Amino acid sequence: MNKKEDRRTENHRSEKTDANPGQGQHRRNSKASAAQRSRRRMIVCVAIAMVLVLALFLYILGERYFRTHYVWGTTVNGNSVAGMTVEEVKESLAGEIGDYTLVITERTGDGGTTEETITGTEIGLTLTFDDSLDTALEEQADGGWLTRLGTKKELEFSTMVEYNEDAWEEKMDSLQCFQEDFVTKPEDAYLSEYQEGIGYEIVEAVAGNQTNQSKVVELLAEAVLNLEETINLEDYDCYRTPAVTSDDESLTELKENLEKYTDVVIT
Repeated sequence: MNKKEDRRTENHRSEKTDANPGQGQHRRNSKASAAQRSRRRMIVCVAIAMVLVLALFLYILGERYFRTHYVWGTTVNGNSVAGMTVEEVKESLAGEIGDYTLVITERTGDGGTTEETITGTEIGLTLTFDDSLDTALEEQADGGWLTRLGTKKELEFSTMVEYNEDAWEEKMDSLQCFQEDFVTKPEDAYLSEYQEGIGYEIVEAVAGNQTNQSKVVELLAEAVLNLEETINLEDYDCYRTPAVTSDDESLTELKENLEKYTDVVIT
């Protein structure tokens, strides 16, 4: 009797299943969809977590690196210092000082021009820095470097250029513009001796090339401390000039008066 009842129950369940085949399939599809959504959510979560971990790693790496190195886009005197430390920047600038040369354009005795130079190594030129370079690095700390990425920043800082006093004096003493065999002193214009058939002539002044030495030394020192590369002494009135030139009114008047006297015929 029990076996018969069991068979009836199984047949009844089978009939229910056969009567609603779509309902079972729907349940199976729902379970599959839920599993797929769960897997997708898990993949998204894992991806987000990986991105966050990577971002954190890069931030920590950048924070450590840019505490001692300048960010990209940082320049000093127009030159990029990206990825450089303070000491590397100072060494680079010091190297430029070592290569420094001032070209001096001077007048020759015959009115032409010549050049001579002063180099940084000859006068022991050195640089001293304020704390601006260190301050710029401190501003990059605690995430400050993030706001500077992709932007340009020109560092402004004060430097003090110094030269060795003994080397400077030695160089000044050796400049050709101060040497006696190079210098032509200025000469005033004057009247020539009377010449028969010609009369008196005004002899042109000689400009020469004698400098005001103290003025030149002061001018060159200022040029060096400002790291100027060229200087022309003519532009700064460094040369001594004749006291009397050919267009001097008193000289012209004297000439005219003398010529009047020579034209007088004594009878």
